[in-house]
Amino acid sequence: MNTNEQIFRLLIEQGFSKGDVSVFDKHASPEFVEHQYGFVPPNVEGVKRSIKGLHKAFPDFSLTIEDIIIDGDKVWGRMTGRGTHKNQF
Repeated sequence: MNTNEQIFRLLIEQGFSKGDVSVFDKHASPEFVEHQYGFVPPNVEGVKRSIKGLHKAFPDFSLTIEDIIIDGDKVWGRMTGRGTHKNQF
């Protein structure tokens, strides 16, 4: 497993699924840019804010990585999100 894949898995499994946004402080570059629509701002702080919002609305939220594609320093993932809707989203 290459380092970029390991970091991707850590950010998804610990950050998104467990809600531990501190992994982004430890493992994301200061130049990190989120290209998926909806993260405001589209950087580490925006992603952390979105994760906190997801876990507030869906306390048991998790992402399951279904497929990963790695090309050089780029990593793409196809994931399935699950959670019980408990609060405003």
